[in-house]
Amino acid sequence: MLFLTAAQAAPPDPARVADRAVAAATANVTARAGQLPWIQRFRPVRNTWELGLYSGVWSPSARHEFYQPNLAVAGYGHQPLARAGADIGLRVGYYPLSFVGIELEGGVIPTTAADGQRATLYTLRPMVQAQLPYRISPFMRAGLGLVGISSPVLGKDVDTSLNLGGGVKFRVNHRVALRLDVVDNVTTAFGIGKARTNNVEALFGLSVRLGKAKARLVAPALVVIDSDGDGLRDPKQVGVLQADEDLCPKQPGPPTNGGCPLTDGDDDGLLDLVDMCPVQPETINQIDDLDGCPDSVPPVQK
Repeated sequence: MLFLTAAQAAPPDPARVADRAVAAATANVTARAGQLPWIQRFRPVRNTWELGLYSGVWSPSARHEFYQPNLAVAGYGHQPLARAGADIGLRVGYYPLSFVGIELEGGVIPTTAADGQRATLYTLRPMVQAQLPYRISPFMRAGLGLVGISSPVLGKDVDTSLNLGGGVKFRVNHRVALRLDVVDNVTTAFGIGKARTNNVEALFGLSVRLGKAKARLVAPALVVIDSDGDGLRDPKQVGVLQADEDLCPKQPGPPTNGGCPLTDGDDDGLLDLVDMCPVQPETINQIDDLDGCPDSVPPVQK
């Protein structure tokens, strides 16, 4: 046992072990990112916020009711708006789950009335949004909001609207997403009765996601196999450095011996790792007793 203890190599250098651990972790993360399907990269996660801006086109109904009648002023009343107006705005959203969230939009639509005079519409729309939790995310949206107008010829008016629509998001990375929305603002129609009009928007936007760290968005942890449980990994696995591969994956052994068990083939008390004659037992005679080879005492010269 004395020989066995003396023959064991010194423990590995802690600095070298740390370097190996860092290199292995880097290789493992790279491998995981490479294995993650493209459609699942940067996918949404729960408990996040999104801030965004958008621009687009508003197409009002010719039978809209965005005006304030004033019978005391000649010619003051309903008239159609321009067939299309620019649409700009901001939005904020909170997603308690990866596939559903609530958003609030506010926008301004500068346009003109049929007689060429200025008319400015504005919108305020809370909504619920349901999306597929992938890098490309089709979604549906619905909510009740307000559409207002301010115009020298149409006056000031605010109407409620039912907002129905949908679209798609594309996540460029874990923070930034591009977004396309098509929205139908259903409001009261001009005239007597309960008729409704459809005021359609096409919006292109950019969103920035806040909340979860990037590390939560990579692939699930890669399973690394260590069949014999000795701390070294079975060979030829993704993310495992060659220096950390087990030379004997089915037999436990110390890292200093490549994961192979320490053996003493000739049973002379010296491990094969340091035994110069691993199949021939050492002769204990105070002559080179630590080389593991048989020898004899030289004859005494007379």
